[in-house]
Amino acid sequence: MKSLVIVVSLLLIGVGTQAQEGCLADRAAAAGHAPFEAFHQIMAPAWHQAWPNKDYDALLAVGPRFVEAFTAIAKLAPKLKTAARRRAFDERRQQFSDLVARYADACRQGDTALVYKLMPDLHEAFEVTAAVLLPISYPEFEGLIVTLDLIIQTHLPNNNVEGLVGSTETLLAKMETLIEAPLPLDLREQEAVIRPKLEMMRQLVLHMLESLYQSNIKEHIIYATELKTLSDEFTALYI
Repeated sequence: MKSLVIVVSLLLIGVGTQAQEGCLADRAAAAGHAPFEAFHQIMAPAWHQAWPNKDYDALLAVGPRFVEAFTAIAKLAPKLKTAARRRAFDERRQQFSDLVARYADACRQGDTALVYKLMPDLHEAFEVTAAVLLPISYPEFEGLIVTLDLIIQTHLPNNNVEGLVGSTETLLAKMETLIEAPLPLDLREQEAVIRPKLEMMRQLVLHMLESLYQSNIKEHIIYATELKTLSDEFTALYI
């Protein structure tokens, strides 16, 4: 439970940053969870217009619509990549469901004060539930992939040996940072499995650099290709 609370807290902290990249619900919908977009179509005007303007008639009117739209969210069975994410989604969705029910009940009773009070909590529950469906944030791994892609997509096709050496040295530095950094909270339950995979990647980077120092581009390509395969598999499994 403690780890779940930490996961949820980090998701809440990330909401402000992620908003700059697009609404969490829109991003969840883009990832294949369309019911969040349907709910967002109702939430957006209620939250951005009716609530700040204290348009109580509009706030009361959306109660039944929230209940109807939540039905599809309640049926979602997302394929989340970690047990921590699955637990977080189940708990967040249950709290979201409870707030939808409370909000709708307040609407039926015409309790404008309670409806107005509940709206921020309902909006937050909606956003945080959607956030659990987004890819896990792993900046150190993402940085590694940026440099690896530069090597494979730019330096190798252009036969840029100087660029290969510089970028592979950067890749090794990023790999060392990745090895030393703590895993994201969502992945720590699988640390015993993940750490050996990261070490395999580190060994490949060392071989890539050694090959360059020996002017063996063909061997460098073999190791870079293997690293790309492993990193793609890692992303598919965990990110």
